[in-house]
Amino acid sequence: MSCFASLSAPGIDTALPGSDDEGVHWSLTELNSLASSRSEVLLLRLPGTADLLCIWNQASAEEIRTGFYRSRLSSAISRDSGQTWQCFRTLAASAGIGSAARIEPGPAEWLVSSGAVPHDPELIPPQGFRSVRAPRASVEGGTVFLVFDDRLYGRDASSPRGWKHLYMRHRLRAVPVAWFYGQDG
Repeated sequence: MSCFASLSAPGIDTALPGSDDEGVHWSLTELNSLASSRSEVLLLRLPGTADLLCIWNQASAEEIRTGFYRSRLSSAISRDSGQTWQCFRTLAASAGIGSAARIEPGPAEWLVSSGAVPHDPELIPPQGFRSVRAPRASVEGGTVFLVFDDRLYGRDASSPRGWKHLYMRHRLRAVPVAWFYGQDG
C-alpha cells in the first residue's frame, strides 16, 4: 500500500511526498502539475483501483493575487501514483472567475493573496463572492461523499471592508465515481 501527503503553497504547484511503507518513511517532496493556492488538498485512492483522486482549490496566479484563491474546487484523477493528472473537473466555483477545467501552473513563485475575500470590493460579483474550501470525502459503493466549506460574501458599502459575510455552510455532495472520470451519465 502506498501513502501520500499533500502540501500546498500559494502560486506553487501541489507537492506530493510518498511512502511505500504506510508512512514510516517518506520520499522527498516533488512538485507536480496541479496549480494550487494555499489551501487544503484532499488525496485519496479510489477503492478497487490504483487511481488517485485529488480535490483541491485550483487557482491561477492572478486569482491568488486578487483574493480568488479559494473560489474553485477542482478534481483530477491520476493513474500513475500522482506523476500525471487527467480528467480535470470543477466541483464548485464562485461567480466572477472564469470557467477552467485545468489551469496550467506557471513558474514556481511565492504569491501573496489579498485575504479570504478579494481586496477590491468592486471585484466581488453582484451575486456575491463564493469561497469553497476544506474538502473531505469518503467513497462508498461507487459514490464519493464530499463535504466542503462554502462561504458567501456580498458587497456592503456601509462596511469599512466594503463587504459582508452572507453565509457559511458545510456542503455535502454525493458524486458518482464515474463523474470524476468525465462520465456524466
